[in-house]
Amino acid sequence: MGRFHYLKVGLGMVLVFVGAKMVASDIYRVPIGVSLAVVAALIGGSVVVSLLTPPGAAPVPVHERGGRPVATPLPEDGPH
Repeated sequence: MGRFHYLKVGLGMVLVFVGAKMVASDIYRVPIGVSLAVVAALIGGSVVVSLLTPPGAAPVPVHERGGRPVATPLPEDGPH
């Protein structure tokens, strides 16, 4: 599962599609075949994109105090 780093994005998009479909169900009914095609395209597309692109670089660690990157020196708090 580590190879499919865009799968979460694809599943999130599926949830948005299903939610929008539920909200609009009184106005317009999406055919079952179209729904299945959209879900398959979103999940399949996220898997294909995951396999074609390498995972991003590791995030820069952030210091807990002040939100500055660890490589940035923190100002002194004063004499201790």
